[in-house]
Amino acid sequence: ACRTGGGHHHPRVGEERPPFFWWQGPDGARVLVNRETTWYNSYVNIGENYALPMVAFCKQTGLKDWLDVYGIGNHGGGPTRVEIEYFLESREWPCWPTVKFSTAQGWFRTAEKYIAENKLDIPVIDHELNYEFTGCYTSQSAIKKANRFGENYCVEAEGLQAIGSSIGFQPVCTESILGSDGATHDQDGRGTHRLEGNATLREAWINVLFNQFHDILPGSGVAATRDHALGLFQETGAITGAIKQAVLGEIGRRVNSAQLLPDTPEANEERELMKQGRANTPFVAGAGHNAWFSGISTTAGGGRRFLAHVVYNPCAWPRTEIVEAVLYDIDMDPELLVARDETGKNYPTMVTSRPGQEWAWDHKATRVVFIAKDVPAMGYKTFLICEGDADADVPLVKPGQNERFETPHLRLQFDRYSAGMLQIEKPDGTDMSLYGADFGSWNYVIENSRGMTSWVLGDLSNEQQLKASGVQVRGDVRNEGNDTPLGSRFAYTIKRNLRVADTKSQVDLTALVHGLAPRIDFEASIDWREIGSDEDGIPGLYIEFDDDGDNSEDRIFETPFGSVRRPAYEDREVPTLRYASFGDGRITVFQDCKYGHQIRNGSVSTRVVRSSFDPDHAPEVAKSTLRYSIVFHKETPTPAELTRIGAAWNHPLIVVAATLQEGDLPASKSFVEVKSEGIVLTTVKSAEDGNGLIVRLVEYDGQDSEAEVVLAPEMVEGFTKAELCDLMERATGESATLNGTVVIARIKANSFVTVRLS
Repeated sequence: ACRTGGGHHHPRVGEERPPFFWWQGPDGARVLVNRETTWYNSYVNIGENYALPMVAFCKQTGLKDWLDVYGIGNHGGGPTRVEIEYFLESREWPCWPTVKFSTAQGWFRTAEKYIAENKLDIPVIDHELNYEFTGCYTSQSAIKKANRFGENYCVEAEGLQAIGSSIGFQPVCTESILGSDGATHDQDGRGTHRLEGNATLREAWINVLFNQFHDILPGSGVAATRDHALGLFQETGAITGAIKQAVLGEIGRRVNSAQLLPDTPEANEERELMKQGRANTPFVAGAGHNAWFSGISTTAGGGRRFLAHVVYNPCAWPRTEIVEAVLYDIDMDPELLVARDETGKNYPTMVTSRPGQEWAWDHKATRVVFIAKDVPAMGYKTFLICEGDADADVPLVKPGQNERFETPHLRLQFDRYSAGMLQIEKPDGTDMSLYGADFGSWNYVIENSRGMTSWVLGDLSNEQQLKASGVQVRGDVRNEGNDTPLGSRFAYTIKRNLRVADTKSQVDLTALVHGLAPRIDFEASIDWREIGSDEDGIPGLYIEFDDDGDNSEDRIFETPFGSVRRPAYEDREVPTLRYASFGDGRITVFQDCKYGHQIRNGSVSTRVVRSSFDPDHAPEVAKSTLRYSIVFHKETPTPAELTRIGAAWNHPLIVVAATLQEGDLPASKSFVEVKSEGIVLTTVKSAEDGNGLIVRLVEYDGQDSEAEVVLAPEMVEGFTKAELCDLMERATGESATLNGTVVIARIKANSFVTVRLS
């Protein structure tokens, strides 16, 4: 390890790093760390007495062997002939250390053996290490977004590929592979479940992982690096999108959507058309709707006055969310549309784009928003969009004057002159904000350059809050000019156009106020035209969530397979994945593509963009989008609860058009569900060797637990064995339990397990 924290003006967490130590994770697992005391790029330097740093290292650690990583170039080059010859010659010198050409793994094995034989007391560090080059948390925001979406797409495609195989459908052409028993296994449907390895899906993952290389994901590469990385992401999106499109399309063609038709003359007419083979006339053209967020292209469904849609939930727990479907060339009254489920409930809709307002390939598009209630865990639910009377109970939103809204959970007032909120309180009058004005404001800032702008943050100056040049409320009868009763409204959108100082950049911010939970959802369209320079500094944007709470309370941030608490009083830039939780645990901000957050003066900010200018002189000049959500918790959530909300926000429900038929698949179905509270499922996939199903589970709440996972019968058909394996899917010798369709596995606190069913 070269950088273990404390560099480039960042406060070091904890004690000084010794040259050799154990790093211990929250689950108690340890890994040996060698801190390079000569730092990287310290190649031999011919003629230098390289034994001296070894002597210092051995004195400090008690070891008798030292690791020296050398070579020409920026930690990517190899040794020169001169260096190799110099080392070979030094083997003959008297009173000199023995020189051995080896590997880092070989040296660590030698060190571990020496520690055990001599019972050395090696220091243990059990907290996070690395705060260095913190500009890399936000540099090259396009690459950051591609990384997040690439990871999400691959996980979703893995799950849907396994689901497709379980229903006898192979989504893409794959090569036969050699199984662990030496035989070649081809896809054989629902019988033995010897699932093929998917070469194209593997390629999609390789693209994502390649882009996590230094200096790609950190955003510290040249412009050509960005172009190449985004090209690889496009390939990943195409591969995963094809898999998701194929499997969900198969479900849409086989689901029993006719079951949802009501007993009306219009529905009977549709049934007659089905018998004649004339009911399904889907419109298919172009990229479709929502391809970027879901990774697939969605089109209009079959049917004439009853349009079937399948809503898929990529997460392993039931969800209720607001979704959007796009209808083409409809002859129905938009004011009368409902979304009907298999129970006969008619959910109200909101039409956000009316016929004639939006066109797609010479077809009239109508955008319809509705509540997809109780979509099964890692499964789907079918809805018919048709004319009818809304009769399902939904949480309503009541509008007031001056951008005030009341939901079942919150009272809110938006600031029409900025991006923030003036009032946030519970319906019982309890103040939840405690922040003063403009919670959630957007701010323009100039950052002073200290050089290496992709890597190093400078001090902030010239901070200005963005002002709104206009505000529009949609969903209110007054503004839409229709006759829909206010009582059917379940959501309102507040759109504000924010000007960025005196520049040509602009942010269009839309807030969605709904009553599903104590939260507000946002989508920002950012038109950024700023270029940084040494003379003018580094322009940037951040969203500030002011917190005047107790600074003794830690802020909680997500890490891979876990979370970390960080003190509020330390002003610093910190990384996170999908969420940052603060306000004594009462408030969490979730986002879909940002990694850098700032703790400053007790408040938390999400850094949206910063126009670094070297080595890429203009990486941020582009149009982009950001989705984020502010959740106000009634009680302090557990890390597992935060992880589930963050995963749901990053894996939106996917809406695909279906056809009308009496299919062999039910209208609603779950394929995988986790029943244990502190456990979150992160992966369901076909085994790499083609023989079995892989399920990965994580314990987030710090409790030794027993994970219970319920799978659909199709998912476990032919399987008789459950065992734990490592990340390479090699058996560890530990067993899990497969009892019918239920998998049970023990998980240590703050750890994860990988279960193979075979």
